[in-house]
Amino acid sequence: MASGDNDRRRSNAGGIPSASFSPPSRAGVVLWLKPHQLVLGGVPLALIILQVVRGQELIRTGNVPLVLLIAVSLIDVNGRSLWQILATRLGFQLRRATGQTRWTVSPMAVDSVTSMIDLPGAAGERLRRVNLVDTMFAGASYLEDLADGTVTAVLRADAANWMFAPSRTQAERAAGFREMQRVTCMLPGVRRVDTQMRCLMRPAPDDAPEGDGFAERDARWVREHEMRMEPLYDVIIAITLDRRGIAREVKAAGGGAKGVSAVLKDRVLKCADMLAKAGINRGSVVWQDAQMLRGLMKTMSDPDAWMLLDRYGRLPDDIPVSSAYNVFDDRIQVDRTWSTTMWIDRWPGEEVMAGWLAELVAGGLNRQVILTESFRATTRGEEVRDVDNRISEIDRIIRLDRRIGREPDPALEKERHELESRRRQIGEEDAGIRFRGLVTLMASDETTLDMARSRAIGSMSGQLHFDKMISQQWEGWLAALPLGQAGR
Repeated sequence: MASGDNDRRRSNAGGIPSASFSPPSRAGVVLWLKPHQLVLGGVPLALIILQVVRGQELIRTGNVPLVLLIAVSLIDVNGRSLWQILATRLGFQLRRATGQTRWTVSPMAVDSVTSMIDLPGAAGERLRRVNLVDTMFAGASYLEDLADGTVTAVLRADAANWMFAPSRTQAERAAGFREMQRVTCMLPGVRRVDTQMRCLMRPAPDDAPEGDGFAERDARWVREHEMRMEPLYDVIIAITLDRRGIAREVKAAGGGAKGVSAVLKDRVLKCADMLAKAGINRGSVVWQDAQMLRGLMKTMSDPDAWMLLDRYGRLPDDIPVSSAYNVFDDRIQVDRTWSTTMWIDRWPGEEVMAGWLAELVAGGLNRQVILTESFRATTRGEEVRDVDNRISEIDRIIRLDRRIGREPDPALEKERHELESRRRQIGEEDAGIRFRGLVTLMASDETTLDMARSRAIGSMSGQLHFDKMISQQWEGWLAALPLGQAGR
């Protein structure tokens, strides 16, 4: 992971050894010499001895470079050979040339609140503030919600190619994703796990050819008018812990923000270890810091904001995430983006093929979409109560239909049979997973947004049923933000 354990913050002060800044080893294979010194010094020495055996003069001009090579190989500076020092210097210059040295973590920000996010609170509560706390792990941040006592780590990653993957591989990834969700939700202290499959638009790279020829002019026109934007696909995973459930672990890890960071790191790594089997590129997983989270939010409301981000996706602190919003019954406008969120209130009652949601998530040039799923572990008692309540509700509807002489709805009869099957299945399980799904569509204008919603509903007709969340669009927008708020 790009935000791994940064042990270099642990110094020798206080008697704690540092794995990163420990003194170089002075142990050698022969005397002080290391293997590379023996090879680089031994080969020219062997050549000189071979020449002497063949009758050539020891002191001759041709042996000068060999003697210098031997001398350089023998010299040690503070336990390091000149070859090691040269390799270190060259490597550093290469990192500087590629810009890889421009990643810093302020020691003053570690284990402290660096910024806050204002979110709408419950009825009668104007704002609910979520703190962003920096950790020692390469600047990664976690969200601290004081209102409900939770802490959340947000990961961003790239998904592996799906469309051209073999059917067997697709099935294995679907099973891996299901297992990742199940295991992560069951980890101690985990309240919920939110996943988001996103398709957002960003400016296409300006790689149109130069020149005055017909082909060059045509390519530039296509780039400027037809392909100015391109879709970007990524995955967001938010792991939310209940502080009460991890109180002992936090205390054992040092307490406070330091202890919370250590516990979150443990859960993050356990989840990340399972991502490869779920079809997510393990090397692209990054635990987001405060500026990265701001960048993810900014690009949702302003497609051109990609040009404001640095190579790591961070938004400078002096640029606001959003400046205005306007909420309507079935949509919301945030800066330059129109958005609508629909709740998936009915999922398929039978098994479906792996990748059956690909058509919904794929989006396209005229549709930006975020599929948000929130998973939470439940006890057997909670599962039984929910199923029994729904069965009782269906029975009441069926009895009422019969009293007024109306034929019972076949869909309700089918749902009741499914619930009864689920009720029998619960008896064989220790716990279950409760989840909810939300689809957020975004566009640059209302007309395009309405077309995208019609296509999304039509493409999934017969498999999903969407609730348009009338008068709940602000809550839908919050659920779409990469903050792990969907299951709150």
